[in-house]
Amino acid sequence: MEQSGQSQPLHYHYGRLMRRTPMLRVALALAAGILLAEWLPGVPAEWLVAAIGAGMALLIGTVYWRWHSAMAYIGIYLSVAAFGWCLALLRAPSDPFAGRGGEWLDFAVTIKDTPRPTPKCYKAVAAVEAFRVGDSAIATQGRVMLYLKQDSLSARLKYGDRLWVHARPEKPLVPDNADQPDYRRYFRHKGILWQCYVPSGRWQQYASDTPVQGVVAISKRCQAALVQRIRQYDLTPSQQGIAEALLLGWRSDVDDATQHQFRAAGITHLLCVSGLHVGIVAAVVFYALVIVGFPVRWTGVVMAPVVWAYVAVIGAPPSAVRATVMATFYFAAPAFWRRSDSLVAWSQTFLLVHVLSPLQ
Repeated sequence: MEQSGQSQPLHYHYGRLMRRTPMLRVALALAAGILLAEWLPGVPAEWLVAAIGAGMALLIGTVYWRWHSAMAYIGIYLSVAAFGWCLALLRAPSDPFAGRGGEWLDFAVTIKDTPRPTPKCYKAVAAVEAFRVGDSAIATQGRVMLYLKQDSLSARLKYGDRLWVHARPEKPLVPDNADQPDYRRYFRHKGILWQCYVPSGRWQQYASDTPVQGVVAISKRCQAALVQRIRQYDLTPSQQGIAEALLLGWRSDVDDATQHQFRAAGITHLLCVSGLHVGIVAAVVFYALVIVGFPVRWTGVVMAPVVWAYVAVIGAPPSAVRATVMATFYFAAPAFWRRSDSLVAWSQTFLLVHVLSPLQ
């Protein structure tokens, strides 16, 4: 008599899970490779190439010489893990100052995110494009976290603005004990190796013949335009800040008292547009289409452009983009004669996102 599902051993349930979601195997192998690159960054590139070659040899041997099928799985896992390791190492953050950290430098940057207010500064991620040595400018690349002192000029900065900055880049502090957050590691995962505080008068904005273009730039402009539209309504400062944060993820106008109230209630995450907001929009569109009698099979085809449009007008934050990719895979599956499965959609999203941008 066959055992019930609950009394089956663990490897039985694991086997069923892997047979149901074969792409999960590839996602786990890629994750293992990326994590190994984080823990063992000094492995020679020749070893990784050898690992990929060994994996391919196992696959070829299984196909042409009919080795045991387990060799094919080992080959796939080995090749994908080594590929993820290579991706993470190749996309390690660039050092824009080439050992000049701690010196006072003049460098040109482009702001790559909407500046966020802190009690005394505006912080913004910026891409370093060049630094000045004497009368010449040396091209470079990399990212730096800028902390600009609050004043009337820094309050008007936005995504895509270009600045010449005179400041002293420094490495983020290493925590003294395990209970403190490791900002150096956190920034490195964001592609940032340096941070610097910039007082008033130590920077100036300059115009460029090539304005920042691209999908993210258009998204940031849409977000700023909608923020201006909300400000035209007769709302109190607190209501305006909450509306901008809940609808568009714009937290610059949320006052300290409101943030403290949300923090005390444990719902601060509502002030950040994330996967929760994308899930709500996707669910509303899905059930609205079902109610009006739209074929369930094609709801994902209609829903995906609506959700992507929503993400585009809120500034395309990474968390919302990831959630939108997963929602697209999940709801669009019936259109391709596939069953919607959250684990399959997660695996597909993981592979797509981490192949494009591992460790970020």
